[in-house]
Amino acid sequence: MCITGMWNMNIPSVLLLDILSRLSLKVNIKASAVCKTWCGAAVSVRKLQPPHPWVFYPLRAAEEGNYLLFDPSRSQTYKLNFPELKNYGFSYSRDGWLLVVTKAPSRLIFLFNPFTWDHIYLPKLLLPTTAVDCCSAAPTSSANCLVISFNYTISPPDIVIDTWRPGETIWTTHRSTASYLVDVHGTTVTSRMACSIVSAPAATSGFSTRRRTEKPGKFYR
Repeated sequence: MCITGMWNMNIPSVLLLDILSRLSLKVNIKASAVCKTWCGAAVSVRKLQPPHPWVFYPLRAAEEGNYLLFDPSRSQTYKLNFPELKNYGFSYSRDGWLLVVTKAPSRLIFLFNPFTWDHIYLPKLLLPTTAVDCCSAAPTSSANCLVISFNYTISPPDIVIDTWRPGETIWTTHRSTASYLVDVHGTTVTSRMACSIVSAPAATSGFSTRRRTEKPGKFYR
């Protein structure tokens, strides 16, 4: 039987969900581009799949926007093309979202979901990031999502931490005076706490990511 016209409205929602749940990830993503009804159904079925880590990495021809999405639990690889990611780098990933950054001097930052192709562009940083960027949760969870940019200045020797939450139009800048030159090596961030590893001398610093007005604490050796 061939359905014409408003065909997306003539398929029972239960049947649509059942069909989409049986599709592979790649076909599921393609089906979500058909219309808004299918997109919502496809995404909802994807969320019901058991959570497990995925690997997203560029092919050798990354300048053409070609990437691989690898599911280690099923040993399945999906080749995807994202022209908008040409010559971009990835700083962090959280809950299916990638924190994408461009190279200097533009230094644009945006969040990208390779499953839904959603983009969220962040305000431009006044001080170009030279260290690391990270985020605490998916931007769809605005209450817990916090994007953090760690930086430092030589003169004066300050630790600079910029934070942004969904809906904000500017970054909030925090400064913590350092009595020594530091270099940020890595950062772990959750919905409650951010922790950075710095060197010269080795130290660790943590601060709450839940209270918007709280300033970062000192760097303790």
